[in-house]
Amino acid sequence: MDRIGNWLTVTIDISVDADNSAAVNLGGCFKELMILAAASALTSGKISPEVSKDGSTFYAVYVTDPATGNDKKLIQAAVSTGDFVWIVPIGGAEWIKIACDTSQTSSDKTLYVRGIGKLE
Repeated sequence: MDRIGNWLTVTIDISVDADNSAAVNLGGCFKELMILAAASALTSGKISPEVSKDGSTFYAVYVTDPATGNDKKLIQAAVSTGDFVWIVPIGGAEWIKIACDTSQTSSDKTLYVRGIGKLE
């Protein structure tokens, strides 16, 4: 049975870094990440998950497209079109952050995440 982690808050503190959230420890290594976002809370643009082995250096997540064999960066497009839940593979990562391709403005932004499929 896949174990599901607790909901955690991810904050993009615009006074610290308007393009990236703070690092979040999911509380274990998970196969997938569920991201819940109210698009109205985000400045238009795209978001993508980044992962780290220890919470220090973060890396973009790429997946291989089974149809073409090409590697593709995981990006959620058009966050301004509505609220969304997005489930992405993170390959057993424990530390994550959310990167934005557009600087967030006017106020801090909040998203929610949880790990899915905890590895024992």
